[in-house]
Amino acid sequence: MAFELYATGQYTLVRLRELLNAKGLRSVKNRTMTAFRYQYLLQNPFYYGVFVLNGEMHQGAHEPLVTKDLFDKVQEVMTRRSKPNSVRLKSYVYRGLLHCGECGCGVTMETQKGHNYLRCTKRVKKDCSQPYVREENMTTQIAAALTSVSLPDDTADRLVQRLETLGIMVAMATKKVAKTAAAAKSRVKPGPKAEVLKLEGDWRENIRKSFQAVKPAKGWPKS
Repeated sequence: MAFELYATGQYTLVRLRELLNAKGLRSVKNRTMTAFRYQYLLQNPFYYGVFVLNGEMHQGAHEPLVTKDLFDKVQEVMTRRSKPNSVRLKSYVYRGLLHCGECGCGVTMETQKGHNYLRCTKRVKKDCSQPYVREENMTTQIAAALTSVSLPDDTADRLVQRLETLGIMVAMATKKVAKTAAAAKSRVKPGPKAEVLKLEGDWRENIRKSFQAVKPAKGWPKS
């Protein structure tokens, strides 16, 4: 009876214990059984006709009390109940990303009348005066803030051109340094080492001058 009831998925071990103990089910020592004891009973393969000896399963000579299918069903229900139910939160764009500018509390989101709103949780400052903000308005504010600090197109284009030029310069300088180093190694003389260091210094200076030549566009915020 314990297997049949538990397999329905409508009984917890505690509820099963209460029901069967009330019906007079007892252990071999004529004692009421705990929920843990019922769990052991429901997981014991002995009841479908097998027993475990030295870690191996053996077919028993006794008559099974339940079918293997029923036993497996009980194990499925028990496994499912052992897993915590995870609460699935609605997916919001700004969930967990923002904090209130007035009190520093986290900003949460909720849906009202088909629109998503952001609001202060007010966990620290209960009288925080910040109002609800619609998600669309927050997106507009964030876009404006990013635009104010983004790189102007003309400045970005000049930087890209400079970086491409520097890439070519670096490749040429690296190749020249490698050739000089190889020649120095073959001659084993101190002179080429100084030449290599000079080339490296010239390369660094060219990079510095190239970046200085890139002037910010009008309106670009100064650091």
